[in-house]
This record gives sequence, structure tokens and C-alpha cells, in this order.
Amino acid sequence: MTRSWNAMSDDEKQATSTLFDALNAMDALEGRGKATSKSIGFADIYEYANNPNGVMSAELGAALIGNAGLRRDLDQLIARMSVYHFPKAAAASSGDLESREGDGYKIRLKTSRANESQVYVIVEISNTDALPPESLVVKLENGRYIKQALPEGLNGIYQLLLNTRTEMVSALRNIKTEVFLL
Repeated sequence: MTRSWNAMSDDEKQATSTLFDALNAMDALEGRGKATSKSIGFADIYEYANNPNGVMSAELGAALIGNAGLRRDLDQLIARMSVYHFPKAAAASSGDLESREGDGYKIRLKTSRANESQVYVIVEISNTDALPPESLVVKLENGRYIKQALPEGLNGIYQLLLNTRTEMVSALRNIKTEVFLL
């Protein structure tokens, strides 16, 4: 059974970190992830996944494009760390999405009445006793990830105000993207 990062004890997190360091060392020995002069490996994707404000560097993006193993590792890491996962929308869905729902969680997009070029992204979590999510992560249909740090929530509600033309808003509305809360 897969457990989320936030559900792990401190000892389990330390053991996982040690394992990730060992995998990164193996990546370096095998020569995987050499998209640039700096070797990109598991430590880089681990840092990206664990930093709520993390922005994917151009080097990491290029390494992920050229390395199926590294892409697979990032996919598995994000899935394992996620507190909540919104899979791709049902095939019968058409057009842009304005909300995504799962068991105990929901994301809604609501256009601002004050400024139509802005949209509120409202994340609602029903289990307020669980560890709060720190970031919103979207996996685009091409496999690329984008991330947005979440502000502190109030009673399980987290609210972002974004421009409607941002890549994050477009991705949240796209039925072919997956959404994770880490």
C-alpha cells in the first residue's frame, strides 16, 4: 500500500531520504540524468517535490525530457507524497473544468467579480485533522509538472488568486491534466 509523505513518521521520512540519497548515488554511477554539465539525478527531483515554492529549473526540465527513468521516478515520488490526487477527468467530460472533486476534497475555480482577468482557486479539504497540503501540483498532458505554493488555510479552505491566463489556471481547467496536493 502506498502512503503519502505527510502520513509517514519522522523515522520513515529519514529512511526514505536515505534511500533517495542512495538512488541518487546510483544515478550518478550509471550516468543517468546527464542533460547538462551538472548531473541531474534523484536528489534534484526530490528537492523539487519537497519544496512547496520549488520552481522546476530548465536543467531539470531538460533532464526529465531526455530521461524516462527520471520522469518515472518523479511521477512515483509525486504520487507517493501527495495527500490528495485528482486524476484526469472522465472521458465523457468536455470543455473546460470549473471544479474537480474527490473523496474529502474539492478544487473550484471562480472568476473574480472585481476583475474578470483573475480567478480564485479554492481548495477545500474536509479532513481538517490531516496534515495540511503545502502545494498544488499539476501534471500536464505532456508529462511536465507545474507547482504553486498554497497559502495557509482556514478550516480546511485554501484560496489563491491567479490571473486567468496563467499556465496553472489553464492546466486546472484542462480535463487531461492530473492534480496533486502535496
